[in-house]
Parts: sequence; structure tokens; C-alpha cells
Amino acid sequence: MARRGSGETAEQAANLPSNFSGNTSLRLTVHLLAVLVLSCRAVLSTEERLEANLLTFWGTADASAAALVDADYMLVGNDEDNTLRLYKLDQPGFPIQQFVWDAHLDLDPKQPSEADIEAAARVDGRIYWIGSHGRASSGKWRPNRQRFFATDIATVSNRVVMKPVGIPCRNLLWHLLRDDRYAGLGLAEAVAPDTPESPALAPKRGGINIEGLAAAKDGKGLLIGFRNPRPQNKALIVPFLNPDAVLMAGSTSATFGPPILLDLRGRGIRDLTYSPRHQVYLIIAGPSDEAKDFDLYRWSGAPDDNPVVVENCGFRDVSGFTPEAILAFPDRDAVLVLSDDGSLPAEEDGKGWQKKKLAQRRVAKHFRALWVEMPQRPTR
Repeated sequence: MARRGSGETAEQAANLPSNFSGNTSLRLTVHLLAVLVLSCRAVLSTEERLEANLLTFWGTADASAAALVDADYMLVGNDEDNTLRLYKLDQPGFPIQQFVWDAHLDLDPKQPSEADIEAAARVDGRIYWIGSHGRASSGKWRPNRQRFFATDIATVSNRVVMKPVGIPCRNLLWHLLRDDRYAGLGLAEAVAPDTPESPALAPKRGGINIEGLAAAKDGKGLLIGFRNPRPQNKALIVPFLNPDAVLMAGSTSATFGPPILLDLRGRGIRDLTYSPRHQVYLIIAGPSDEAKDFDLYRWSGAPDDNPVVVENCGFRDVSGFTPEAILAFPDRDAVLVLSDDGSLPAEEDGKGWQKKKLAQRRVAKHFRALWVEMPQRPTR
């Protein structure tokens, strides 16, 4: 008799007596039907589990960066405006506070105003944020996206208070291009500062695109993850050693550690974070273009160690899910992965739109987040 992992046999699933007899053809038919019933139950169980672990938050669709305030609250940045939104994790819905950072970012009013916030990392009471540093989808130069900044956070009278730190850095790329250790990795070609416009330099083609930021596990600096370029068909990580000095002094040159190249099967980095509970970095890998091919990896942090795929993380089972940010918690094994749902179809006034283009006052934009259960130690 066929037996499932739960201990239920196919015959039991079909409510057949253990001494069921009949001709061979009939018994085989009943057996196959029972196996089908069990398979359908397994699929339903997976769908029910995903549904229970899927949350919806409102107010923006393009969730691209996130940081924990504490175990109950998260701050979310997006790549369509410069507003950081505070959400309560156990009460998905609209943000309970919003913080607009346009003035602090010192944006060029002659350019599109978004800083294209793509990643965040928290160290103690400070959260660092970074823009994509990329061009527009047309390949036009977008200097307002070249921002690295930080905010200090505190809780006062049950309200979160955020204060800017120093002066936003607008020349991080230029410091990086001057580091000889990064020559030959495709950065100069991906930035191409002397080319004001080229479709080939769009972020999802051959242009620069930063999408990951993590606190270094030794507490010394940050790790910057690139979606593009992918030198030698590997994901590029840049250790950023003096973020506070760069922000506080303004004129201080950024210093970097040697480049790290990771094999993520030809994909770049959509986000990364360090999880003290798991004692590993967690990396979301994804293609440089719009393809839906994502995986979650765990990585020791040693440059020579290969990242290991986290099996059955659920990304591929949720329709249209585009993982762009990940949050690790000090007191639970599960991690929370946020999806950038801005490109998903939606409807307003009887017309089809991308969610990011909906009028905020007319239809509430929203994004999804998925709880991913993960053991503290690798399963293989």
C-alpha cells in the first residue's frame, strides 16, 4: 500500500476497508484516485500555509527597503518617493507614521525627485539607507538616485522619532571608482559618467544598480550588494568601512574593503542582511532584469565560502511575488520578506495600471510580505 508522510495510506484516504478485495484493475483505479486525493490535500495544505504567512500592508506598492524599529514595528522605504513608512507587524494595514526626507536629501529640483531608496541596514539606534545609484529605465542620468544617508531612531511617548545624521553622501560611486581593487569588475562601464543617456545603461540592463545593504557581522561598517553589474557572472558585494565618517564629515573619502564575488547562479543581489540568531548573512538573489527567478541564500560571510540555498522558502509559490527586502529577528527563526508589488496590474476608473501608478488618494497602493520559516542551522 502507498503510504504518505503523515502515515495515511492511499486506501485509508479513499475510506476503503483494509481487507478490500476486487479485481486488479478496479483496485489499481481506486488506488490511483486515492493518491490523487492525497496530492490535492498536500497542495491545499501548502496554499493554506502560504495564505497564513502572507501579510498585506497599504500606503505604497514598491516596498524595496526595510529595517526593524523593534520586534513589533518596521520602517519601509520604496523606490517611488522619499517617504519612510512605519508599520506594526501584527496589525497589517496602513502606516501608523510617515517620515518625508526630501529636504534632507538635498535633491536637484530640475531632476525627478525620487532618491530610489533600495536598501536599509540597522546598527544599534541608527538606520542606513541607500539609493540605487542607477539611471532611469530609459538610460538617462539620474543624480538624485546617488544618495547614501542615515537616520537615528528613538521611541518617545509611544511615538517613533527620527533624526537625520550628518550630510547625505552623493559621491559614493566616485570614491569606489578610484579604488584600484575594483578595476576590471565592470563598475566603470556600468556607471559610464561621460554618457548622459543610453538605453543599454538602464539599471535592468547593463547599468549600475545597488539593491542590498547589511550591517557587517563584526560591527565594522556595512556591506553593499549589487544587482548589477555581475562581474564574472557573480554577485558583487562591497565592504563599506567608514559610513559614519563619510556622513558626519561630508568631505571624508569613503574607504572600502576588497571586493567579494559570490556565486548565486548568475544572479545579482536584491537584498542582504545579517541575522545574529542564525549567525549568517541572508541574501535574496534575483536576475538583473524583470524575470521571476528568486532564491534565498545563507552565507557565512567568509569570501571563499559558497552561499547555500534555503529550500522551500515559498517565493515561487506566491503569484507575482518579487522579494526586495528581508528582515531578521533576534527572537524568532522566521524571517519576513517584502515584495515590491509596484509592477503588478491593478485597476482604477475601469482602466488597467501598474500599482505604482495608481492615484494614492483614489486607490490605496499595497505590498505583500511573507513569513519564511527557517531553521537556525542549515539543513544540508
